[in-house]
Amino acid sequence: MYYIPHRNPAGGAMVAVSGLIAAVIAAYAFLMPLTGVNNTAGPLLVILAGVLLIIGGLILRMAVGRGLRITMRILILLALAGTAVAGLLLHQNLIALAMIIGLIGVIIDIIRPGRTAA
Repeated sequence: MYYIPHRNPAGGAMVAVSGLIAAVIAAYAFLMPLTGVNNTAGPLLVILAGVLLIIGGLILRMAVGRGLRITMRILILLALAGTAVAGLLLHQNLIALAMIIGLIGVIIDIIRPGRTAA
């Protein structure tokens, strides 16, 4: 009997989109002089975290093995929490809001249907 996993790509896609939103907002904060954090390391770290979230979301979307999915979920949750705190410290509340969207994506990925017999 073969087992075929049901994939729900929406969760990983939401994580990737939240990383993209965070990277764009952080790039704006880094480049615009009136944000108060321009040309500092904080927005650059959030840009890097956003890129890593994009990559993690795409890996989560394509992952089939249970171990890889669990590992990616844990790493993504840590990245979401850290990036949300960084966004709040940078006074960029939209970054924290984007991380909430990513959290919803991880929750969707967790509660997706399990495996069924083919």
